[in-house]
Amino acid sequence: IRTVISRNPISDETKTDIKYVLDTIGRIFILRVFKVWLHVDWLFNLVYWKELKEAHKIMYKCLNTVNQGWKEEEAIRKEIIPDPNLGNARLSGRNLVDVMFDNLPLIVEDHDWRDEVTTMIAGASDTVVSCLNLLIFTL
Repeated sequence: IRTVISRNPISDETKTDIKYVLDTIGRIFILRVFKVWLHVDWLFNLVYWKELKEAHKIMYKCLNTVNQGWKEEEAIRKEIIPDPNLGNARLSGRNLVDVMFDNLPLIVEDHDWRDEVTTMIAGASDTVVSCLNLLIFTL
């Protein structure tokens, strides 16, 4: 069993929606950061309300699609009864999203994957902090 995102092919409409949301939100974010007069919330909402409304609508549609897929995947997973003769056989398709959402494709759990994720996150956050400290020091 794999995650919904990696198992089901993404439709062209969803790909277009994702590209639109990423482009629109990214552009609006950059504009708001670099144009000082857009820091005022009411002025920003007055100027960009149409783009924000459309981006939010598409974003919610994409999230609902993913949530519906997860519900279908959970229903499928609950119907499957593991065969005791399979032993430690592993199914294909393990990735970080599976680990984060406890959707491991293992028939018998023999490794603490949550500990692996915690270790990776701790190491990554330590690296980010070190890089930011170096950047601030050099400035």
